[in-house]
Amino acid sequence: MLRELRDERRFPGMKPVGRYPIHIVVKHGRTMLLGIVDNAADRQIAEVRAREVTGVFDVENGLSVAQPGKGGAPK
Repeated sequence: MLRELRDERRFPGMKPVGRYPIHIVVKHGRTMLLGIVDNAADRQIAEVRAREVTGVFDVENGLSVAQPGKGGAPK
């Protein structure tokens, strides 16, 4: 079953990363991160946080880093 994790109450202490929404899709413990982040550090932080969730054993980081001055277009 696919589900999108949006409820922060399930993940106490995990603060938002950057100003863009990150979509997290989980299927049988495999997690995929999709969306745009401000910089490479935010991309890495999101992956580390996803790996900290109980039951997650694989993370595919599909996050793109926004290009400055391009309206958020990924680079």
